[in-house]
Amino acid sequence: GGSRTARCPGHRKENFMAISLEKNQGVNLTKVFPNLHSIQVCMEWGQNDLDVETFLLENTNKVSCDSDLVYYNNKVHSSGAVIHTGDAQHGGSERVDVNLTMLPSHITTVVITSTIYTKEDKNINFGSSGNAKILVIDAESKETIIDCNLSEDFFTSSSVIICRFEKTENGWIFRRIEESVDGDLAKLCNMFGVKVKHS
Repeated sequence: GGSRTARCPGHRKENFMAISLEKNQGVNLTKVFPNLHSIQVCMEWGQNDLDVETFLLENTNKVSCDSDLVYYNNKVHSSGAVIHTGDAQHGGSERVDVNLTMLPSHITTVVITSTIYTKEDKNINFGSSGNAKILVIDAESKETIIDCNLSEDFFTSSSVIICRFEKTENGWIFRRIEESVDGDLAKLCNMFGVKVKHS
């Protein structure tokens, strides 16, 4: 709780332009930013209660255990490599800190998703959230290295796969996904192998 929002502190040097990608485009972060070790992934929006989740996947595209989902109920991964910094409920931003060098070796993909708390109101969706965007910031230099306004393709959805960071032989690839998912966080959990506890 509390009133603090997750600040997204990125800025740009005058001679640097943040990369903007189209849907399904990718960029090799390791090649473009060879000194990049730790990042901040920020999602910003206008209103509504959005949540951001991080799934840490093995090469099977599934988690190895349920705690590989980092979100509002599990804010720090056991490795310390991923930290969910907070929930801004009434519009604003959420930030996930990812230290790429601290990730366990079996983690090959980091997936960022977002879900919206609808309160059973079908009119609440990403389209009513306003001006949603994703930022990737170099945690050390505080430079915004990726800046993407999210498209309107999924504006009637309540869950979206936003982007992926994929570990390859040639380094870490950032890929903008924006895949609409018909369902809530439980549906995302089922997709990525997290066991949902039913109360």
